[in-house]
Amino acid sequence: MRNVVVWFLLVGCGSQDGPSQETPAGEPLASGPQTAGAPTAAPPASLPALPEGQVVEVDGASSSFEWVGAKVTKEHPGGFTSYQGRVVIGAEENVLGTEFVVDMASVFSDSEKLTKHLKNVDFFDVATFTSARFASADIQTGEGGGHVVTGSLDLHGNTRVIEFPATISVTETMVTVQAEFQLNRQDFGVSYPGKPDDLIKDQVQIKLNLNFPR
Repeated sequence: MRNVVVWFLLVGCGSQDGPSQETPAGEPLASGPQTAGAPTAAPPASLPALPEGQVVEVDGASSSFEWVGAKVTKEHPGGFTSYQGRVVIGAEENVLGTEFVVDMASVFSDSEKLTKHLKNVDFFDVATFTSARFASADIQTGEGGGHVVTGSLDLHGNTRVIEFPATISVTETMVTVQAEFQLNRQDFGVSYPGKPDDLIKDQVQIKLNLNFPR
């Protein structure tokens, strides 16, 4: 399990540097902003506690957390610029778990008008749902040397179990995580339909390229 990923979200890009540490990983991340940069939905679930191991923080300056949304006539790329994240490394140099907290007000897109719309009640309602969180303590080796990440995503007041493929690489100096998958916004109550003649698609593409210096 020396290669593969973690997650997540309905959009993203950036975070903090932090020295690695040997510590129990069950302590939750703070949800405050930190500037940097086809899962299957299941019934509501709680966020899992992380296993013990070496904890390393994401480096937002060299990472990206992005998404692509689409309507009938056009695609819109975007992401988040403020989040915190970490992975837990086990004794066999494998990633055992991961946790991310995203500041939803840091969402951006290719359109200033769209970005403003994403923050209101039609979409993320960032005044009410200030942060989103993902946690996984189940990262398995998949076919072809890849990995399968299973965890819980708390977004827009809804928590669902999701599963997606990822690629993680662990070296003496760095953990890298890459993933690209589809997330259904309807599973989390983000249901604004768009214009009748230009409907918004339910599937949002998530693109993760994350670096965790050790």
